[in-house]
Amino acid sequence: MKNKELLDKFKKILKVENLKVTPQRLFIFKEAVKDKGHRDIEQIMSDLTKSNIKVSRATLYRTLDILNSNGFIRKMNIGDGADRYETRIDSPHHDHMICIETGKIIEFT
Repeated sequence: MKNKELLDKFKKILKVENLKVTPQRLFIFKEAVKDKGHRDIEQIMSDLTKSNIKVSRATLYRTLDILNSNGFIRKMNIGDGADRYETRIDSPHHDHMICIETGKIIEFT
């Protein structure tokens, strides 16, 4: 699926959820699906802030939940108290191994 199609799908989902299509939600969408890293909420918030995007923490959490429940991203809990998010776009299911000493996440396809 191409970027425009993904964005249109996200906009339709927001409307179904009775949420407005706002610039903040669109920025969160683009940020969440852009890379294949395993970022926690603080890293995503920091990346948005570095791009001069002002988003409330509540909007970030709600939008990530919508993205997760609709298959755009995966939410992972690796046992350290912080959920991690990774894109599911062009990323088939894969397993993860977490180093208990460093917390490094290794992907297995």
